[in-house]
Formats: sequence, structure tokens, C-alpha cells
Amino acid sequence: MNKRIALIGNPNCGKTTLYNALTGTYQKTGNWTGVTVEQKVGKYRKDKNVTIIDLPGLYSFNARSLDEKVVLDNLKNNRPDVIINVVDGTNLERNLYLTVKLCALNIPMVIAINYIDKLNEQGVIIDKNALEKEFGCPVTFISALKNKGVDDLINIAINQKISPKKVLVYNKDAKNIYNYIESVLIKAVTKKRTRISNFEQKIDNILLNRVLSIPIFICIIFIIYFLSIKVGGVLSSYISSGFNDFAVQIKAFLTLYSV
Repeated sequence: MNKRIALIGNPNCGKTTLYNALTGTYQKTGNWTGVTVEQKVGKYRKDKNVTIIDLPGLYSFNARSLDEKVVLDNLKNNRPDVIINVVDGTNLERNLYLTVKLCALNIPMVIAINYIDKLNEQGVIIDKNALEKEFGCPVTFISALKNKGVDDLINIAINQKISPKKVLVYNKDAKNIYNYIESVLIKAVTKKRTRISNFEQKIDNILLNRVLSIPIFICIIFIIYFLSIKVGGVLSSYISSGFNDFAVQIKAFLTLYSV
């Protein structure tokens, strides 16, 4: 059975990198809007019955740019069977704005949260169950660049037949949509405390302690004074002497060769 799957997301979300991983081909990527100025079509490398469509990156459906018009025309005249909404996990608030818009299209959809490796490094934890409940569609984590979770994603997309639920704020203005997204992220995103942050917190507790902060401050000022006057004075004499000797050598050299 033939399946047409469209990749849709913000510019620089890793969408074209995902397309390359799925199709085994190479399309250029870049850090500017409009890298993909037209749709790219290829076959899934493990199943030629599955067609992957890489659509231009966009932020919304205002149809003000060529990229947005290409996406809208494709969705209107060549409707895909499934949408994979590629989301930059390091910038969820901005990326989920498009997700809210996509939920109103009544097309089966899977949300693919990209850059999961970066999120792990940052200690960010995303509750996929909370997002699935909110948007009414599957959510999966991938690293398109490292080809992690890509095959699981496409398998989910191939079998996805249910459209996401329409978010109630869809017809509202941008401010209300972002307020809604913020409420979602409060429930779905947490950040682990790393060893470094715990260490920093311990240092802060000592330096900002009501009793210890003033003696510590006095000690720091004394150390700075000691280094600048005592140690700095000794070093400055050596440096000054060195420059004087150097000046004498230069003068002798110039005198010798100027004769």
C-alpha cells in the first residue's frame, strides 16, 4: 500500500536532515530561512511504497512568502496521508505554534521532537504522554543528524490513521496561542539539576550566607590588596628591570649598526 508522508516544520528544525536519513539521499541544509524553496520527494530507503515529501520550512500559514505558498498548495492540492511535524526540541515554544496550526488541518500527524541528544545534555525532560494527551497524536523523540529514532518514527507514521484534535485556541490571536503553549510546556517540560548546578548552588549558599558573606568579602578584598601591592610590586620591579635591560641592548645594537 502506497503511503505519502509530508515533513513539515520551522526553518532549521532538522527537517531536511531527517529527509536525508529516511531516503538515503542528500539535500543541502543551512541556517537561513528558505533553504528548501520547493518540495523534495523521495522514497523511504527501507520501503519503496512509502514516499517522503520534504516541504519548505515555515512558521505559520499566512502565505506571505514563497515557502508558505508551496506548503499550502501542497496540502490543498496534493494532500498527504500523514504529516510528520518536525519540532526543534531546544525551542519548543516557537515550534509548537506551527503544531497548533497543523492540528486544524484534519490530517493524521506525528510529532517528532528533534535534537533529543542536545536535550539530554541540557538535562531537559519532555513528558511525551502529556504532549500526546494535549495534541491527540503520537509524539516521538529523534536525533535526525545521528539517525536515532528515525526508523521508529517512520513506522509510527506509516500506521497513523487518526487526525490530531483541534486545539481550542486555534482561531485566537498569536498571544493567546503562545499563552496556551506556555501552559502546555509547564506541564510537559522539566529540567534536571546537574552536578554543576548543584555545586554552584552550594557556592551561592556560602557566599550569600547572612553571617559568612561579610567576612568572606573582607577576606577577598584583603587578598586582592595583598596580590596587587605585595606580589604585584615585586613583579613590577622585575618587569621594569627587564624592560630597562632590553632598552639598553636595543640602544647598543642601533648604535653599533648606525655607524
